Amino acid sequence: MQEYKFSHKFVRMAPRKVRLLTNLVKTLSPAEALDQLRFYRKSAATPVFELLKSAIASCKNDHQLDINDIAIKSFTCDGGPTLKRRHFKSRGRTNLIHKRTSHINLVLASMPKKNVNKSAVKTKSIKKSIASKDNTNKIPKSIKKIKE
Repeated sequence: MQEYKFSHKFVRMAPRKVRLLTNLVKTLSPAEALDQLRFYRKSAATPVFELLKSAIASCKNDHQLDINDIAIKSFTCDGGPTLKRRHFKSRGRTNLIHKRTSHINLVLASMPKKNVNKSAVKTKSIKKSIASKDNTNKIPKSIKKIKE
């Protein structure tokens, strides 16, 4: 099982808001997650949707993986640098405004393909062919007379 890492850094949105969506989506398959994110009315849905869409396209083009062969291993949102701004108040006072940024990290894993046991398939097909054929036609006539 191989892992593919993707990230969207310095998203100008608080990590607390983005985590709401990443926690909802990380248990779904990538196709279902895209469908869910398309209809969420949160503003954080846009960067999460874009990251997931880009990651799936990258897996398709660079690694020749189908969307059904991929699973979301982890989907996290960490805090990035905080921009500090001042809001001026009366009587010469100021309040500090924190404009937070986020780093969204996504890890996709390729699902192992199921290997079919070829010898088991061959034995089943041989048993079916033996059962379906009428073996009495292959017995020579001299032996048939002895059996009767």
